[in-house]
Amino acid sequence: MKHFFTLLLLFFACSLSVSSQNLSADDPYLTGEQEPGRHLKPTGMVPLYDSILFYRYDRTTGMYLPESKQKNFFYDNHGNLVYRDKYECYYNMSYLEYSEMSTYNSSNQLVRKTAIKANNDTLNDLVIEYNQNGLPTLTLSKELQFDQYYIIDLKEVKSYDNNGRLLSTITDRRQVYWDSVTRTKLDNYYENDRLQYDITSECIENSWTEKKKTIYTYNTEGRISEAVYKTMSATGSWDNLTKILYVYDNIGNVLERLSQKYVDGAWVNNTINYFTYVADKVLTRQIERWIDGNKVHNYKENNSYDANLNRLRSMSYVWIDTTYVLETDYKYRYDADNLLTSDSYIFYDYEAPQQTIYSADSTLYFFRKVLSVPEPQKTETVSIYPNPTNGQIKVNTTTRINSVELYKITGESLGSIEVNSNVIDLSHFPSNIYVLKIITGNEVVLKKVVLI
Repeated sequence: MKHFFTLLLLFFACSLSVSSQNLSADDPYLTGEQEPGRHLKPTGMVPLYDSILFYRYDRTTGMYLPESKQKNFFYDNHGNLVYRDKYECYYNMSYLEYSEMSTYNSSNQLVRKTAIKANNDTLNDLVIEYNQNGLPTLTLSKELQFDQYYIIDLKEVKSYDNNGRLLSTITDRRQVYWDSVTRTKLDNYYENDRLQYDITSECIENSWTEKKKTIYTYNTEGRISEAVYKTMSATGSWDNLTKILYVYDNIGNVLERLSQKYVDGAWVNNTINYFTYVADKVLTRQIERWIDGNKVHNYKENNSYDANLNRLRSMSYVWIDTTYVLETDYKYRYDADNLLTSDSYIFYDYEAPQQTIYSADSTLYFFRKVLSVPEPQKTETVSIYPNPTNGQIKVNTTTRINSVELYKITGESLGSIEVNSNVIDLSHFPSNIYVLKIITGNEVVLKKVVLI
């Protein structure tokens, strides 16, 4: 076993190293020793990431340099992500920024996600509660940044009718840095199983004051054909603000989206979006706008896809003087399983005399090797639950437990752990991922444990 933990230490030490390979601006993809994603496989419909590498374009050197990475992904038996580490990279060195741990209910719905900084301070914490129908009713979120100087507390409460339709959402938001507290409410009103209008209110001096209203109109196919946005005036009447008009094709894709604004008692055209499709994927998008009553070019987007309808490239252009000029360029690559293995993004300074890269990045995705159809598993003689855990762990075994030892994921021993009635208490240890070495009457079993 001593050799095992030596290998474990070497594995994680190597897995945290950062590639020092620089990439030219002409090819914002890492080639490296391994082709991203090719040697690893997904399970079911959800890709199980093994690592994700992020590169940022450096304008001074014209190279793509390591920026950050995500590693040490762990999943439960349902493929839910329960643990991952995020690292920042500087000068070909890396350090742990935070570790993220997630827990799920019996329906595989996320109930908690917590990010812990390297110094064990909580970076952010998300808690979600659901009703008996699996609909989220309460969301609590705390986000901490900039060494506790910028804190956001968010509380969201949702209510539903007997048909599961959302009736209201009450949101409390507190920003400590700006010393601001806001409370808003969104109420939905239905008729004939369709949302007819919604009203947004703000809580002012412990009283709800209506602020905004949206009224929806539907076509014969039941799709929204018009949405009118109104605002509450000082006199207590609803004043027109903007209106969106939709035109669809025969399968429900939006072909046109016209935006109008209300000026001096009349609706005036503002912008219009035109769309074309391949199947249900947006092939082109073009935006035109009205200036002094005249319609002019503004923006366009072109997308390309492979035979499996995976998006390969997305290019956007802005209208400058008399022509379209390239602004952004996204590229995507996939493996034989149609899983995204890398993507890149370039933002051009289109106002420069020559087309110059303003900012860019590149991302690589590696997947865990698992079988699409699970192989028959050996019957476990030792199992533990719950995992992830808040501290208390129950050990199920058909034989007597002789001893239990705890190790950091790096292989460092934390000593022997007391076992009382097959229960292990780790509550006095900080949140992290550990390895339990359980010695029974006839075998030695290693179990990874995520402590949250």
